[in-house]
Amino acid sequence: MSDQQSSGFQVGVGVPDQYELYVAPLMKPFVAALVDAVVRPGQRVLDVACGTGFATRVAAHVIGSGGHLAAIDINPAMISKARQQPIPGDVDWRVASALELPFEDESFDAIICQQGLQFLPSPADGLAEMRRVLRPGGTLGATVWAPLHLSPYLAAQAELMVEYAGVDKRVLAQAFPPEGKTAVEQWLASSTWGTTQIETLVLDVSFPALRHHIPNHLRALPWSGGFFTQPVETQAAAVDAMVSGLEQFIELDGTAHIPTASLLLTATRS
Repeated sequence: MSDQQSSGFQVGVGVPDQYELYVAPLMKPFVAALVDAVVRPGQRVLDVACGTGFATRVAAHVIGSGGHLAAIDINPAMISKARQQPIPGDVDWRVASALELPFEDESFDAIICQQGLQFLPSPADGLAEMRRVLRPGGTLGATVWAPLHLSPYLAAQAELMVEYAGVDKRVLAQAFPPEGKTAVEQWLASSTWGTTQIETLVLDVSFPALRHHIPNHLRALPWSGGFFTQPVETQAAAVDAMVSGLEQFIELDGTAHIPTASLLLTATRS
């Protein structure tokens, strides 16, 4: 999930490291579901808005030595971090926009996009561009966060961001489209697809000790800078309040297992 041009923010120094370390627990089960839905051995696969390569790495294990894997992200720092991670086989890493994919028509059997689609200035145009580089019969898989009320951790984090970081609620509406499936259906409508399916996945996400994890996770978010300008005491109180609100999910050792919801779009090119 990273598109500096598309989403209107810059990814600062150190964010890719934090992203790799502290966004991973949240993304892991959805990455697995996304790759399982559309990637098969031996395919030519593209990961759009790959970030530090969470989904790229999982896809690499599936396609094996007989396949080909490419990944793009608009942010050079994310691609640089992705290149540093161990991954089987070769990956064609590129700094590029999801709205101008640097590939020929019908180049791929499958495309994955993990939590990147909603951040494009025009998700409909992004979907059309992904369709262009898919072969006929090829499959797209994309995850988009479900409305916030379905994800207690993300909802609590959003409240914290609005109150203590001054985040505009419109940013949250972009990240977590309140229209849910209706929004994705509207994005799809501008280009011709074959079979499409949008399902809501509600999966348990395992978090490390929340009191430590929350501020580190916030540092990985491009819009969270305002939080860290608050006095240390205010930051601590805000984290305490968020932890208290999630108490029902927390184990004795401070770790947590929290249901989290994402939409999973699969679409076949006609």
